[in-house]
Amino acid sequence: MPVTMQQLQNLSQVTDLDQLKFGADNQLEKRVGLGAFFRKVGDAFLKLSASGRASIAARNEKLMAAFSEAVNSAREAAGTVGAPAAARTLAQRFNDVSIRLKNAATLSKQNSFNDFLSGLHNDARFKALPQDLQKALGDGFVHTARQCPYAEWAARMDMLKQAFLNSGIRSLPPAVQPSLAQAFADAASAKELAECPARLEKMSYRFSSTAWNALPPNRMEGLAKAYTATASSCDFMEITSRTSFTRGYFFNENIDRLPEGTQKHFIDACIQTCTTKDSFDWRDRMNMLQSYFFGTQPAGYDPVKGGQDFGNSLRESFLSPEQQHFVKNDIHSSFILDTRRGSIDSFNGVPTPEALVQEQKDDIASYCVDQLRTMLGAEHAKLLPFVSMMASQAGLDSAQSFLPAMCGVNENSAANLQFINIYPNGNDADHHMHVTREGDTLTISTSFRQGYVSNNDPEITDSILEVKGSIDMVIDLSQPPTEHMLGDKTLFVPVFTMENVSASITRPGVA
Repeated sequence: MPVTMQQLQNLSQVTDLDQLKFGADNQLEKRVGLGAFFRKVGDAFLKLSASGRASIAARNEKLMAAFSEAVNSAREAAGTVGAPAAARTLAQRFNDVSIRLKNAATLSKQNSFNDFLSGLHNDARFKALPQDLQKALGDGFVHTARQCPYAEWAARMDMLKQAFLNSGIRSLPPAVQPSLAQAFADAASAKELAECPARLEKMSYRFSSTAWNALPPNRMEGLAKAYTATASSCDFMEITSRTSFTRGYFFNENIDRLPEGTQKHFIDACIQTCTTKDSFDWRDRMNMLQSYFFGTQPAGYDPVKGGQDFGNSLRESFLSPEQQHFVKNDIHSSFILDTRRGSIDSFNGVPTPEALVQEQKDDIASYCVDQLRTMLGAEHAKLLPFVSMMASQAGLDSAQSFLPAMCGVNENSAANLQFINIYPNGNDADHHMHVTREGDTLTISTSFRQGYVSNNDPEITDSILEVKGSIDMVIDLSQPPTEHMLGDKTLFVPVFTMENVSASITRPGVA
């Protein structure tokens, strides 16, 4: 039922949880007369026993939840247009009272939690556990108390204790035991209480059925962490498929062929990837991850199609009003900006001069424009807008950003790596672009390479992976260009093909 302003006024005068009760209609009310006194006296007796302290904690949590709803009602009333000053004062008073009551509710739950913990410590089976497992189980109780509503503490903590005592966790290698302990704690605090027993059983089986001793220490620890991450972050129905799939990666003998440092990066990436929840299927991402580190192209890699798609996208981009806005005096502005930065290595094999000082950069750009005009000549001058755009970052030099995905290397060369905490290495990148003409064939060639480092190890500055590739745009000047109208402007697109296409993400030094 809606809370009236008069009820809010009454509740704002509360100074202790003992003054609150639920009325006949389950509406939160303030106790009147001697009610609060007798409630306090009754609680004094209840506090003498663990069951009494538990009932106080349960009651206080329900009262606090209802009081929080009243606080929200007061805040909403104060936030409406034209709310009187009294409503704002009431909302502030509720905020102050709420802090006191929350502290009281927290204290009652802490007293009850101490009883749960005391009962655990007095259990002979708990005392028989090794010290590290005793600590892990105690930490699991704390984790449960922090994550779950009080009404579910008893059931969840009992399930967690039974999992530790009955799972055979002590039979696992010492390096694996902490991960299973954490997996149990995560499973016992799963969102749905009804799901907890099955989740605990599933993780217990997954750990106990794995041939841990067949793995070297780094992979043993890594797989255990992957299992734990899956237990805590994945949907229950996916745990079996995800852990089984991940297990296959950690038992892959190809990992042994990786350099020792790279093995760690691969294992860390596997742990992060196996729990992905984004729209890209985690199986595909794991397969791509394997191709990156083992130096193989992923299934579906198709450079011919990738080159065609890239060429088509450049054609459509050139014909768009957005790009034509940047064409001045038949030259795309990106060509000017890029050549000022020394983006083109050579024209017809002649190296482009370097700008030694800032003042020379405009001269370099003018030199490159003159070279392009000369190479096309008056006969093909109408192609200058298209060719100048293609010989810039607005055209072919954008290949690093788009070509790998179009070839099927991954869904996005940057995002896929950043997902596993691997980022571009600002000190390890290079690209090259050359423009040549032989007879009626004009070729714009670009190649790129970008190193990537792991943020998991910020002190390691050497790249662990690199994105690299190349592509040529081969323009046939003997064929008449196609004409396209954009308003009253005629645009010319030459006949071209995309050749010598390659794109990959691999470890440095792998072809």
